Parts: sequence; C-alpha cells; structure tokens
Amino acid sequence: MNDSTKTTSTNEAQPRLLRPFSLADDLSLFSQVLNHLRVNHPDSVNTHRLVMAAISAMINASDPFSGFIPYERLDPKKAEEFREGRYISVPISFYFVQGRPVVQQVLLGTPAAREDILPGDELTMIDGEPVTATSPIELDIVLLSGPKNSSVRLSFDRWALDRSRTSFERTVRREEPDEETVVPGAVMLEENIGYVRILSFNTRNVARELRERVEELEDQGMEALILDLRENGGGYVDLSSEIAGEFLPEGALVHTIFGRKQEMLLFGQTYRVTDTIRVERSFWESQRNYPLVVMVNENTASASELVSGALQNHDRALIVGRPTMGKALVMNQFPLNNGRQITGMIYINVGRGRTP
Repeated sequence: MNDSTKTTSTNEAQPRLLRPFSLADDLSLFSQVLNHLRVNHPDSVNTHRLVMAAISAMINASDPFSGFIPYERLDPKKAEEFREGRYISVPISFYFVQGRPVVQQVLLGTPAAREDILPGDELTMIDGEPVTATSPIELDIVLLSGPKNSSVRLSFDRWALDRSRTSFERTVRREEPDEETVVPGAVMLEENIGYVRILSFNTRNVARELRERVEELEDQGMEALILDLRENGGGYVDLSSEIAGEFLPEGALVHTIFGRKQEMLLFGQTYRVTDTIRVERSFWESQRNYPLVVMVNENTASASELVSGALQNHDRALIVGRPTMGKALVMNQFPLNNGRQITGMIYINVGRGRTP
C-alpha cells in the first residue's frame, strides 16, 4: 500500500488524555502496590521496611538536601539536641554519590582543616565501623555527632586520576564552629588593595569580625577590597543583612524568603519563613564605598550566595570565580510518630531565598 492509500483515524492517532492524578489517586496507587507485594510476592516481605524505603525515596526526590532518619537509627537524645540546635558534629560537610558519602567541604580555620582531608575524599568507616547512613543529615546527626570536644576516627579513600586508591585515617575533633574565627585575617595584597576571607556564616560574630578586619586594612590605606567567599557553605541566613550592611546603604534589599508559612519554629526559636530582608544598619555611606570584588566558587552556598547576589544586583561588587552551588534554602526538621512513639525524623526544605 502506498502512502496515498493509507488512512488514519484522527481519534486513533491521538493518545487518550487522562485527568491529572489527585492526592487520593496517588495514595490509592501506593496502597495497591504495597498490597500486591504483600499478597503476591513469593517471599515474605517486611511491609514496614518497604514503607520506610518509600518515605526515604520520596524525601530524596523532593530535593538533594532533604533527608529522612528511620526510628531504628534515631537516638532520642541526639534528636532532641538537634531540634534545639545543640548537637556537636565534626566540621566537615558531606554529600552522597551513588550511596557513598563524599567530602564536600572542611570548615577552614578549624583543626580538621589541617588534617589533609580534601573535597572528593570518600568516607568509608567511622571508628572502625562501616558507614550505614543514607543521607548527609543522618550521617551528621546519627553517626558523627557526640559530646563536645570528643574525637572520632574517620577512614577515607582517595582516588587519583589513574583510578589508583589511597586509604588513610584521620582523628577529628567534634567542635562548634564559633570555637575558631571565621574571618581568619586581613592582608594587603598591594599598596592599596586589601583582601579578607570569610570561611562561613556559622557564628553570630562574623559581621563584627569582618568589620574589625576591614578597619585594620583601612588603617593601612586600603582603597579597594577583595572579599573571598570561596568554600563558604553559608550558615545563619539572617546574618546576610549584617554582612551586606558593611557595603550597602541602609534600606537596601538583601534578599527575600518564600515559604508556605509566614513563620515557623526552627531550632527552638520562631523565625519568619516568608520575609523581605533589608539592611537595617549600614556602615557604607561614611566610608565603605570603594571598589569591591567578591570571589566565589561551586562551594559558595546559602547565606554567602545571598550576600554575593545582593552585592552584584546592587552593582556594588564585581563577582569573580565559578557558578555557586544554588542552595539558598531554609531547612527544618519534623519528628514523625504513629500515635504511640517516635518513628523517625525528616529534615526538609521549608523556604527558599532569592536575591534582589
């Protein structure tokens, strides 16, 4: 049959359209799958384990930064410390690659940063035991946290470009970020060009420390500044307005935060999840209007991204480096229970920050 004699029904050519699935439809589908496994699978299946796996996959599918900790791995004391913001972990952040934890960043200015632990190193054992965590938050709370100033023995694999592997161990102390300065120093690179690096926004003193370092450089005749935010993974998002206030005028928009709720309990305190953040107190008009360059890279995240974005959007600074991480999120934790006992905890994104 040639093309001229072919006939095609218009109705047959078009796929039948289905109405969008509702939440009730999805829950019914989930229930059907679970029931088919329970009734028809040749092996005995643990339905609770299947549900836990489904919850974990659901949380991971929402975004790469949220996580789920099942009850059997959740120490009640550690859960309480985490809810109140009192848990102490190592100053190393991890992300997971194909189920394996890999070093993302070691907080500069801490003793751990002097232990030759590099981004890309794969964590294999903790105190001689294999890593069982399935998410960064579970790894941090369940396996790495402990009493303040206690130590933990970490085993790593480091892969070279030729695929050769080097295994090594390091003993790392659990410490709070504010034990070390996050603005380690200020130097003059040339006669009138100053340089300051901010390691993180994990301490409440970061704005005061920055101001002190900048004033030291100004006393030395600084007429231009390089602000280094590379490897700065962020911290307290609300500090971004204080940092930006060093270089932007009062009232300047720093960032906005959008969430489903106006405010929420975070780490025992009430925070606004939907808000517009502006510079409340400025040091800019009287002195800090000199040229400014901000250095960033792929590990510049969260609050440090909001600061660099605000300085860029207000044409206050030139941004130099590589694209940043893209993680300006407000996270919160929620305990799960079945009416009788705690059955786990989820740590999810509840708000998103945006630059001006």
